[in-house]
Amino acid sequence: MSQKTPYERAYEMLTRHPGTGGSYALGKMILSLYNDENCFSFRECVDGRDAEIVQVCIDMAVYYAQRGEDEALRAVGRKVCEAYPRLLEIGYAGHLAKVDAAEK
Repeated sequence: MSQKTPYERAYEMLTRHPGTGGSYALGKMILSLYNDENCFSFRECVDGRDAEIVQVCIDMAVYYAQRGEDEALRAVGRKVCEAYPRLLEIGYAGHLAKVDAAEK
């Protein structure tokens, strides 16, 4: 049996407690790594969170830094997009604001 990726662990945590601040934080972190058009800061994902959520966010960031985008991230990213379409909209709005600010 293979070990779960940090993305898979985060998604399991997210689905255990849907609709909570922690699940939104994990969703934001996954979306931020999944697609550069989702604009959530690391601080936004970990600020005021419990140690387990913070650790999983750190693990996801390190895993991504070492491997880049992989199929595990794409699979979990698609699930988060389906489960949390509002987060996707908010992330994209942030991206557009960032692009607009850079053009001024």
